[in-house]
Amino acid sequence: RRNADLLCLLGISFQFLILIEQRYRRVVFNCSCQDVLAWTFSETTMDVFYGKGGYISLKVAEGQEEDIKEIVQRLQIVTRGCETRELTLLRNGVGQLGFQVDAEGIVTEVEKYSFAETSGLQIGARIVRVCEQPVISLTHPQMMQLLRTAVKAKITVIPPEENGKPRRSFSELYLKSIQEKYPKSEITVVEPKNQNHADETLMKPQLLQLLRAVSLQEPPKHSLPEERTEFLRSYSD
Repeated sequence: RRNADLLCLLGISFQFLILIEQRYRRVVFNCSCQDVLAWTFSETTMDVFYGKGGYISLKVAEGQEEDIKEIVQRLQIVTRGCETRELTLLRNGVGQLGFQVDAEGIVTEVEKYSFAETSGLQIGARIVRVCEQPVISLTHPQMMQLLRTAVKAKITVIPPEENGKPRRSFSELYLKSIQEKYPKSEITVVEPKNQNHADETLMKPQLLQLLRAVSLQEPPKHSLPEERTEFLRSYSD
């Protein structure tokens, strides 16, 4: 079902993130924690980005707003993801945004002293939404058209790793290693087809209503890895 609210239980272990529908006890979503890229959240809602930039939308039940913070804390422990940034970029005098992006949504160039640079956009950042449209459902020309025509380009970006490299999921890195190891003639990679962009309903993931954020395992007793993201990271700079 698309665009339907599902009452679900959320489980997060050290290996997997899983959603189980309450009524039929069916698994409606699961992914490896190594594939979680980032998250965007408010007091009652949360988007979790995974894989190549896909995402699921979560909404906690009334009176359970603290669950969002608990989910963020858990993701910080068991994934290498981070909080996304929401940027609204202005154009310069000739109508340019001041950055270049490739077909994967990776920022490859940021002009010095541009609005993009002063807003905090970095080379290696990964754009996952453009004007509320998920990049994974857009072709490169469609993404560029949105960036060119929007009066104010609102984008959701995942900051790069500390070493400046784009943040990628384990599945992406594994696939790239396979493609580099074997000639194209020896391996066939089947990519999912883009959805019909004329039908806006196909571009929005299910909104999954949570009954309770539950973990499948307790966190370890030892100290947390230093490389995990800072809780409720501030991007004031």
